[in-house]
Amino acid sequence: MYDIEEAPEEFSEALTEWARAQRRLREPLRPHMLTDAWIAGLVAGTRLKVEHGKAWAGKYSRPLPFVIEMPCPFDHRTEDHRDYAKVRLIMEDDGWVTLDPDSPCPKCTEGVLERWALTCPRCEAGEDHEMHYPDHGPLDVLALYDGISADYDRNADGFDASPVAHVMREFVRLGRVAAARWWLEHTEEAARSIPRGVTDRQAFVSERLEWARGVIDSIPKKTRKAVSSKPVMTAESGADWLDAQGIPSGGEKATWALVKDMPGCPAQSVIFAAVKVRKSRAT
Repeated sequence: MYDIEEAPEEFSEALTEWARAQRRLREPLRPHMLTDAWIAGLVAGTRLKVEHGKAWAGKYSRPLPFVIEMPCPFDHRTEDHRDYAKVRLIMEDDGWVTLDPDSPCPKCTEGVLERWALTCPRCEAGEDHEMHYPDHGPLDVLALYDGISADYDRNADGFDASPVAHVMREFVRLGRVAAARWWLEHTEEAARSIPRGVTDRQAFVSERLEWARGVIDSIPKKTRKAVSSKPVMTAESGADWLDAQGIPSGGEKATWALVKDMPGCPAQSVIFAAVKVRKSRAT
């Protein structure tokens, strides 16, 4: 059994991959992003009302960026037995959580929450089917996916159904979104990462851009606005992007008309400059 104050190795690896993808975007992983990911993962995995804890200042309250509050998962009562108790967790800098010393539930200790957070309820229920193998590894969230495929589905059941496993799935999803943005917003740089053994580099770039657009398109519309849709590119990388999309050579306005509504399309000024680069390449 893991110590709740120490993140499991599998958890840390998933977080490291997400952080690496964020660094490529020049957008470091900030502590409040970890809190939001935990909340999203716990909501998906438990269906509890998980949210930011709040602090009161007079008659107004504000959400605390590093505090998670949710109903006690065991339906424990408050001290006076008049209501259901709540649990509060604090997000630490390493991405793991600790029990808030002021957590309201009188019975939920760190050990109790440790067992709950890392226990797969499907194993507890004795489920045995293609979406759940009883002998799956701890925190096995990629058993059905290779970790690279665009077919990864955050809503799929997967193997481990523990609350922490659902948080890890959120890390994987967010890392995938960051990687997709890197290909769309920094295509030229991303193309330099192509393995040396790849013979058709243009086809590889085209496939990766198609994958990236699919990932971005899968983001719910209400949250997609937070993801950049107008990548910052140079004229050279913009020309490479046009080539990868199979856009025929043409004038600035004609080219813009063809691509302006495409996911991941660079800004108009970049497209106009890219058209000139393509013309110079053809001469």
